Amino acid sequence: MKLPAVSKARFVRTLPRLGFILEHQKGSHQKWRHPDGRFVYVFLHPREDIRPTVSLPYLLDLIKRRYPQFRVTVGVFAGVDHVQKARTWEELGADCITLESLSVNRRFPLLTSLRKTVRCDLMLLVDTNCLQSCPFSRAHMVALSHASQVGHPSRGVQRGPLRREPARSRPGVGLSSRARAVPVLQAGPLVEPPNLPEALDG
Repeated sequence: MKLPAVSKARFVRTLPRLGFILEHQKGSHQKWRHPDGRFVYVFLHPREDIRPTVSLPYLLDLIKRRYPQFRVTVGVFAGVDHVQKARTWEELGADCITLESLSVNRRFPLLTSLRKTVRCDLMLLVDTNCLQSCPFSRAHMVALSHASQVGHPSRGVQRGPLRREPARSRPGVGLSSRARAVPVLQAGPLVEPPNLPEALDG
């Protein structure tokens, strides 16, 4: 039995009547959740225009199986810094790979090998948030990713009120009486994780 064609607007209007609650809306989609645990994603743009970025092989495989028309980019968090890693991601279906910028950008022989090995697009981040070989680069990237999650129930990291703090003294110079504004970062409330042993037993 073939169901009748329904416009996206009519479909979205029907969701609340079926018990679905709008959980969140991003630039590209809405997520509706039912109290029984089911959920529906509504894409707000034509599917061909959606270009997700992933760093987990499972997600790349899932997206490519369900939405083969999507152009998927592998993100910098995947840590692609070797020819074999790039080849593996391409075999999984990546259309573009963002290379691990802090360890790859200045290694020209490696960049040449990568370009010769894979057919997919390669992307370099040339203006990273860290210095070359920063020992805390992963921590900095994780902090930035959490800071952008203000729409998430955890509310991410938010910019707090400005507080006044005395400027630091320089060697050979007395303490400055001037004060400067320092942004304070506040973490959102903790979200209680599900009870994993119970979830795995069920």
